[in-house]
Amino acid sequence: MPNVAWTSCGATSIERAIARALVVFVGILRVGLFVPHAQSLKDRRAVLQRALGKVRARVPVSAASVGDQSVWQRATLAFVTVSSQHTLVEQALSKALQIVARVDGAQVVMQEREILSYPDGQSFGPSWPLDSRDSSGDDTEDRDEPDDTE
Repeated sequence: MPNVAWTSCGATSIERAIARALVVFVGILRVGLFVPHAQSLKDRRAVLQRALGKVRARVPVSAASVGDQSVWQRATLAFVTVSSQHTLVEQALSKALQIVARVDGAQVVMQEREILSYPDGQSFGPSWPLDSRDSSGDDTEDRDEPDDTE
């Protein structure tokens, strides 16, 4: 006897559900900040560290200061997250932006957001074959050592 759940929902919806489950979503958020009260790079760094620390403590993202490294009153922060669910990526990026926008001493002046999707089997880009040296860190093949075969 056929499974009732299977026949009632149809094969196409199950195939779509499986296809959705095999997608990797990568979310990228770039935030431009103005730090009006910074009189030195040390002042700027304190504001950025506070912002990055708050985001890292509350949101599952990787975060870094990525631009305007030598300008006192400008900064660019970047946040990246990965999930199998688009909504989780969107929520993480939105929450990161909300936290940064509430940090004392910084004003958000720009934000760019992009969510990329990679279906199962789609290449992310160039790939290199793995060999034993990649996983073990052993690079004895490249060393100039005496050959024992002589």
